[in-house]
Amino acid sequence: MTHEQPQDLRGEGQREEIDHALRVAIAERLADARQLDLREVEVSVADGEVTLEGRVACEADRREVQAISEVDGIRRMHNKLTVHDHAHWTFI
Repeated sequence: MTHEQPQDLRGEGQREEIDHALRVAIAERLADARQLDLREVEVSVADGEVTLEGRVACEADRREVQAISEVDGIRRMHNKLTVHDHAHWTFI
């Protein structure tokens, strides 16, 4: 007689702990990236999936923030960062 077990054996509390640990690891790595302006960057983690939101100065910064944020243990990365539009001028 075999017993099938659910694929996700982690409880809700354990998932929250893992998400918190991932968030902390990413925050520490981003804090070390002093060359980047991260004032408008937000990082969220849910069920092991990392979402990056906000604005950065250029495409290279967008890619670098993602690379820095890719820590062991994440399931998926959602990079929703946008690049500042410095070409937009308003004349009055």
